[in-house]
Amino acid sequence: MVNRIMVRFNGFVRQLDGLLRQVFQSLPLVIMLVGLIVSAVIFYEVHEKSFGAKKLKMIEERTGLRFPDGTRGLNMVVDEDRAMCFAAKILIPELAYEPFARQIMEMKAKAGYMDLTITNNLSWWHPSVDTRKLYGDTTDGLEIYLCREDGQWVLYVLYVSV
Repeated sequence: MVNRIMVRFNGFVRQLDGLLRQVFQSLPLVIMLVGLIVSAVIFYEVHEKSFGAKKLKMIEERTGLRFPDGTRGLNMVVDEDRAMCFAAKILIPELAYEPFARQIMEMKAKAGYMDLTITNNLSWWHPSVDTRKLYGDTTDGLEIYLCREDGQWVLYVLYVSV
């Protein structure tokens, strides 16, 4: 009787040992996957097909800009790890350029600290400085470039809130 109990107990211990080995061997993979999921939620990028009216509205609310009809989002990266930080590339309709450029020029510029690291590795972030406007205070920073690219007006927006 005792032998049978010992045999069953040893079998149970071997099964438990095998299960624990599998769990601990796959633990680094699980940790890596959780890290990727968390970083994808904190830092994400949208492209022309997924950059729609909701994102444009959010940019308007954060920056105080008002986009003309026909404005299209091209690229955007969002880093929510730092409260809110985003960089965006937006196509401005040709006929709306003059009033939109005037809107930017009428914004009151303030010197402020801008953390530009979010744009370091973006393949699409290449603003030429046709029109540049800086805005910042102790809690928010906004950098805007309105550029002519391939015969179209493109707006680059960098927003940092701390």
